[in-house]
Amino acid sequence: MRRVLAVTVALAVGAGVLGVVPPGPAPVRADEDDDGEDDGPPAGPSAAPAAPKVDDAALRERLGRVVHVPSFGLNDGVISLAYPLAEPVELRAFELNGFDKVDVRNVQGQAQSGVGMELGAGSRNVGRLLHRLTLQGDVDLEVELWIAHNTPSATICFLLNEKVGVLWGQQLVRPSNMRPYGRSAPPDVTLFKEERMVRSRIQVRGDEVVVTCQGSESSRHTFDKGEARSVRFGILARNVRFVLRGLQLRGTVDASKL
Repeated sequence: MRRVLAVTVALAVGAGVLGVVPPGPAPVRADEDDDGEDDGPPAGPSAAPAAPKVDDAALRERLGRVVHVPSFGLNDGVISLAYPLAEPVELRAFELNGFDKVDVRNVQGQAQSGVGMELGAGSRNVGRLLHRLTLQGDVDLEVELWIAHNTPSATICFLLNEKVGVLWGQQLVRPSNMRPYGRSAPPDVTLFKEERMVRSRIQVRGDEVVVTCQGSESSRHTFDKGEARSVRFGILARNVRFVLRGLQLRGTVDASKL
């Protein structure tokens, strides 16, 4: 018995000398509570704070000096406005050059009549209208007009900017030479015969532009160089007299260009 006890003590002393420590209780994982339940992976870094919203009150005050309509919608920098084109003060919302005739009045035609913005351009100069706002992001434009006097050499081209236009409210073209983007049917000028009211809608979604005229899609193109990401509505006209009866615009205001 004494020999067994001596051996046991010797083994214990030897273990201490060699640095062997008897195993203790298992360590507690960082993702476990005292109850031993796994709470899943540790939480990641906190999300970045959301970008501050646009100060619509301050922006509305600046826009009031530019758009010249009694009221307009504004939500987080996105403006919605409609021009009835019934008051001369609305002309202040546009830059106008090269037109022989500019007036807001009650225009009487054979098939159409009513108050609108009457614009006339001759053959010597190109009339140019530009709205004072620059829009970006998703943009919607709606234009309504009728032609009071047409000629075989007449031209009307809506502008999105210097690089993108919509010939006769139907075909996406380069305003500098009226060459079309992609393959699309030429515009149907007969839509404007007999003073018919023509409505065109232009939608910009990212790099894609879709044109609808009289309810039917007439042109679509995806730009690969960001040509349509900044929109400033305008009209180029030559050798024609027409009446703009309505204009609606919606998009994010580029406040840096106010």
